[in-house]
Amino acid sequence: MLPERESTRVEVDISYTIEHEGYNRLSLQNDIALLVLASPIPFNQNIGPVCLPTRQLSLVGQWIKVL
Repeated sequence: MLPERESTRVEVDISYTIEHEGYNRLSLQNDIALLVLASPIPFNQNIGPVCLPTRQLSLVGQWIKVL
C-alpha cells in the first residue's frame, strides 16, 4: 500500500508556460509564470484550488511553498 502522501498524488502535464515579460533569470525579479495544463486537475477532498493573498499582504522577498 502506498503512503498517504503518494496515494493522493496527481501528476498533470504542462502544455506550455507563460513567463512574466519582465522576468530576469539572474536577479529573479518578476519571478512568476502561468502554467497551462494539458488536462484539468481532478479536484477531490485532498486536491483543490489555492487562494491567492490579498493586495495588503506583501510577499516581496519571501519564498512560498504550496503543498
